[in-house]
Amino acid sequence: MRLDEQDHRTLALWVADCAEHVLQTFEAQNPEVDRPRKAIEATHAWVRRAIAGSEARAAAFAATA
Repeated sequence: MRLDEQDHRTLALWVADCAEHVLQTFEAQNPEVDRPRKAIEATHAWVRRAIAGSEARAAAFAATA
């Protein structure tokens, strides 16, 4: 089953919201690492259509580095 664009944005927003719940704990243990925060911010920007999907994807891939 393929997601339509709105379903994809809704799912991405849900994932970003879930990640935000543990972000504070992660940042407390890794204060020098800002990639997860940037990925969450990029997801929110993509959902608002403020950035392209390629930019959001790049931030997501960088977060896993």
